[in-house]
Amino acid sequence: MPKAWRTWWKARNSARPSALPAAVDEEVKVHGQLAGKREAHDGAYTACARTTRHGSHATTPCCCCFPDAISPLLSAASALSYFKLKLLLAAMGCAASSLLLMWQWNNPVWLEPEERVGWRVRQRCNGRGDLSNGVHGVRAGLTRERVAQNVVVIVQGETGEWEWEVVVAVVQRVEDHGSAMRGGALGRLLDGRVQGKTFETRDPRTGDVLAHIAEANKADVDLAVKAARDAFEHGKWPRMSGYERGRIMNKLADLVEQHTEELAALDGADAGKLLLLGKIIDIPAAAQMLRYYAGAADKIHGEVLRVSGKYQGYTLKEPVGVVGVIIPWNFPTMMFFLKVSPALAAGCTVVVKPAEQTPLSALFYAHLAKLAGVPDGVINVVPGFGPTAGASLTSHMDVDSVAFTGSTDVGRLVMESAARSNLKTVSLELGGKSPLIVFDDADVDMAVNLARLAVFFNKGEICVAGSRVYVQEGIYDEFVKKAVEAAKNWKVGDPFDATTNMGPQVDKEQFEKVLKYIEHGKSEGATLLTGGKPAADKGYYIQPTIFVDVTEDMKIAQEEIFGPVMSLMKFKTVEEVIEKANCTKYGLAAGIVTKSLDVTNRVSRSVRAGTVWVNCYFAFDPDAPFGGYKMSGFGRDQGMAAMDKYLQVKSVITALPDSPWY
Repeated sequence: MPKAWRTWWKARNSARPSALPAAVDEEVKVHGQLAGKREAHDGAYTACARTTRHGSHATTPCCCCFPDAISPLLSAASALSYFKLKLLLAAMGCAASSLLLMWQWNNPVWLEPEERVGWRVRQRCNGRGDLSNGVHGVRAGLTRERVAQNVVVIVQGETGEWEWEVVVAVVQRVEDHGSAMRGGALGRLLDGRVQGKTFETRDPRTGDVLAHIAEANKADVDLAVKAARDAFEHGKWPRMSGYERGRIMNKLADLVEQHTEELAALDGADAGKLLLLGKIIDIPAAAQMLRYYAGAADKIHGEVLRVSGKYQGYTLKEPVGVVGVIIPWNFPTMMFFLKVSPALAAGCTVVVKPAEQTPLSALFYAHLAKLAGVPDGVINVVPGFGPTAGASLTSHMDVDSVAFTGSTDVGRLVMESAARSNLKTVSLELGGKSPLIVFDDADVDMAVNLARLAVFFNKGEICVAGSRVYVQEGIYDEFVKKAVEAAKNWKVGDPFDATTNMGPQVDKEQFEKVLKYIEHGKSEGATLLTGGKPAADKGYYIQPTIFVDVTEDMKIAQEEIFGPVMSLMKFKTVEEVIEKANCTKYGLAAGIVTKSLDVTNRVSRSVRAGTVWVNCYFAFDPDAPFGGYKMSGFGRDQGMAAMDKYLQVKSVITALPDSPWY
């Protein structure tokens, strides 16, 4: 057990009161009492317990009860974040085994006796610790507050190595609108019932099942769209002042920040993202995005028109209506708020379909939105698959606009579906095959580090990855040597390990796809200098890979791989590299490394890409519009330009009794 855990656990046990709550059943012996307040939820108290299973006791502490004074110590332990992840899964409805935790949100007292909760667990589990069968249809029966929720989490802590297997049953009911989570699976945050079918989301570190998620079909999407339409036509969100919408969005940003560690762990386990990067990049960027558009919500203005004749004219900017949002799996948190934040600021309601590989954070963000005060029906989440849930959303006659991020091939289907239905507006942020151009006046060490970041960051699972690295011939040999060394030093491993540089690919399908592209590179004549193999016997890890002798007609130079594969190519002149940089069907981003202002201006204006970074890469800001040229899509995320996707302009012309003075 890490020292920080031992220190806290010893102090907590010595201070534990002797009075115990009633036992929930003969197999579950409760040893804790109400132990403290969770800072993020005023009055949300926690009862910690431990149970006997197979003759052994699991004594894992509950992170909800950590005193504020010990939190900084615990944040340094990687085990803490993974444990918080398991509690987070509990709060959303996944699966379980040995430490019993009863967690009540939004109320300082138990709304039901522990005995009744325990009886339900016992009945549904048939006296066993297995909740995977028989929990279907349990309802909490809680009526106080808008959302009332009982969560039963069973966590097993093994001796020595601290690992946790979680089986969770979440029961949640909202009196008016909201969500229902049943069947031991994560349910939809929307009006209506759960259809009952589930799908698995797997831990990319091991390939093991992480959770079972309620799978939305066409009927579920219909319910979600109806909830969004009712909220738009009759609810208060579009009718609020921009200031009030901004106030609620700022509160949501506060909640996101308060849950930074848990949310980073959630994306880490669901998507294989580095825990550290989630904590310092993804989650803070999400909160920043929310605050940016919260500030924009009360600055949506029309114009006064100089209309000829006896008329007065002005324009109104009005929310487009119900927006279907389809997001990818590579940045689940950032993509959610990249789309949802400006839509909320504009006064729209949304139905979000997260990627089937990474649905967990979207469900939790919808829950946080509820806590922040976002009205029912404004944010709806429908986990599922593209051919069913996604297609139903894009073709729905009551959806006014679709915002999509994903592959170019699927983007075509989204456009076709929108055109064949109600001609809804569409914005597409699609694939990329971005060039990173290094000129011979660049600092080689800096350029190598930048190239390594541009290609291997987030396992190469990023649409703007600078996977085509063009190096001017004067420094090419030195660059190649140092790039290979840098790639070999790029540590591949557990994303929860603070020393890891690169985690696993998101799932088996993507893992195999990347390896297939590596084989294409070798068969087409490129020279493999390093990597090109799985980096572990278990899980979806791939070694950082570098090819040389790559030509522009090869697949690895033309097609988006979405993996840690760098193609190094030599060039002589500025004219030559501009032509090569523009030789793909994509135009999402580009990078330039040079000390010359003249070269910077010339190349940045000549490269057909929506974003050009000079002597940097991945420099994103909410104020900088982001989107693609060519087959990388159209429409812009970020900046005030993103608001245009979610607003429509209305002209109002009024007759005047007399001619105007001008």
